[in-house]
Amino acid sequence: QLAGLCALLLDAEPGLSPRDIKAILRRTARDVIAGHANPASDPAGRGIPAGTGEDGATGAGLADVDAALGQVG
Repeated sequence: QLAGLCALLLDAEPGLSPRDIKAILRRTARDVIAGHANPASDPAGRGIPAGTGEDGATGAGLADVDAALGQVG
């Protein structure tokens, strides 16, 4: 899904660099604040909890296609 969104961004604005695309995706992601990562990913075995902003459980959040495309030409 992210590859498809990256292709849409490049189609809308071919001059975007990988850095530009990453910034757009992070800036427009929907934050996920509930849940936790797989317990196997946590040295303590509990699963890193999701929280506000970027975190180890959900990264920047869920990609928002409309918001990301709204950032380009």
